Amino acid sequence: MLSNQFQGVVINASFPRSGHRFLRELCLGYFAKEMRFFNSYSPDALRNGHLESDRESHYNYIKTHDFELQGFDVLKTHFPLRRKYIVQVRHPLESIASYYEFALKNGEVKQDTKAAWSIFLNQKLCYWKSFCETWLAEESTAVLLVTYEHLSNSTALELKKVIQFITGDQRVDEVLVTQLVEKKPFNQYAGEDDSAKSGKRKISNFKYFDKAHFRSLQDELYPAYLGPLGLKLPRF
Repeated sequence: MLSNQFQGVVINASFPRSGHRFLRELCLGYFAKEMRFFNSYSPDALRNGHLESDRESHYNYIKTHDFELQGFDVLKTHFPLRRKYIVQVRHPLESIASYYEFALKNGEVKQDTKAAWSIFLNQKLCYWKSFCETWLAEESTAVLLVTYEHLSNSTALELKKVIQFITGDQRVDEVLVTQLVEKKPFNQYAGEDDSAKSGKRKISNFKYFDKAHFRSLQDELYPAYLGPLGLKLPRF
């Protein structure tokens, strides 16, 4: 019998717009009631900084963007035992461009101008680098890196790695994985229920795309970040 037992507590540390929701829904499809999701950034997630005692032990898959860069200590007060970490990142220029549009839509960015974009890019790029340094500085069997690029291009393979990581079992229900991927392929996933988007958008279509600037930033990031993380350079 194949294992679908959810082992321990998974802290899913994800840089914004790096495919968290897509991965979460695939995992929910696989583990069903075994997986109990908790969004640490939902308005009612914490009451005065603490979970209700009767709810605390219920959850086993916790999302965080770790804006405070606490690293492996994040949410330790609430979920202290048997912790595993799934870390999600994406090419920074792509994730930050998407993040900018999301922030603009939700009022975090007040004016849509090139100057506003420049400030946002500089701030979030510093955060992206610190996020990677905080979570991926050392290799550990308790940490699984999932990149947006691998999740989008090799969805079934990445999902199987995640399942094996969570269960601690190399056996995977291959039929169920195939069904889940076919039911919700990444290139048709918009991440928003009311969106009509389909397909993967090119970074060159971003409103403030600057080929020379983006190439310069990418070249600067490649040796210490993009190369070691295995993030492919998009064609500009």
